[in-house]
Amino acid sequence: MNNVLTIRNGLKMTQDEFAEYCDMARASIARYEAGGNLSRSAAQKIATACHVSISYVLGINEDTDRGSLKLSLAEEALIRDYRTLSPDGQAYIRQTMAMAINTMGQNETVSVVGAG
Repeated sequence: MNNVLTIRNGLKMTQDEFAEYCDMARASIARYEAGGNLSRSAAQKIATACHVSISYVLGINEDTDRGSLKLSLAEEALIRDYRTLSPDGQAYIRQTMAMAINTMGQNETVSVVGAG
């Protein structure tokens, strides 16, 4: 069995969002998650988009090769997005996170207007 559903759930994406993220059709994602035949090229596309090994996508190797911090796929996506920001954008994110942590504490839920 492949790990497409596990990867998508780790990113906390809908099938539509994941399909767009991987530049694939939603119907293909649904078929792969249901155990349908996953071609090597489709697995490579998912692996590249999600920064995991192709063997992990195919279910051959359960090790995601994501390093010693054991980040979730969603955390990795945040880091990738952060790295695309300008230095000013990164500084803004760091400042905003520091304010949120100092104000609300690390274990509280933060409601974001427009999120979801």
